[in-house]
Amino acid sequence: MDERRETVQPLSEVCQDVFNEIYGQRRSLSLMCSNEIFKKDSPSRSLSKTSWKKGGADEIERGTSLIGPHRDDPTILLGGKEGPRPYVSQGEQRAISLALRLAHYELLCRDEHGMNLFLMDDAMSEMDEKRRDNLLNFISGLKQTTITSTNLYYFKDEHLKMTNLIEMGEGERKSKAC
Repeated sequence: MDERRETVQPLSEVCQDVFNEIYGQRRSLSLMCSNEIFKKDSPSRSLSKTSWKKGGADEIERGTSLIGPHRDDPTILLGGKEGPRPYVSQGEQRAISLALRLAHYELLCRDEHGMNLFLMDDAMSEMDEKRRDNLLNFISGLKQTTITSTNLYYFKDEHLKMTNLIEMGEGERKSKAC
């Protein structure tokens, strides 16, 4: 479990920074191993105690253990709340997802082998214009990025000037450099 925490901690720190750049304002985002929620100072401790007590009946019904060290998956906290899905918009969920991927990419780039390519498929749907712009500004500093999108209007002229645009339509590839 300590190795998991050692991996999650730097990812959490980088993810916080990336999320704030994409989101455009300071908001608390952190990752922790799920067993950390049982620590005394955890904001999710009361929720976890309830889950632990209720878990017995669910475990018997499902025929598997639902809580324990084997279930030590990272948990996302946004604004101190566990599992942001019910508390945030789809755009915020997308920003969190992208922040996780970009933080992972950034940590891998620190490795001596580095990484050169970052792929995003329809990454900007469900994001408002400001956050799309923040994302594009952030990734403009990456070595090489490939983005797929069905909406060219997500990209401002200043971003298109830095791209090699490949358009697809009616079964044909239409390529042009911007």
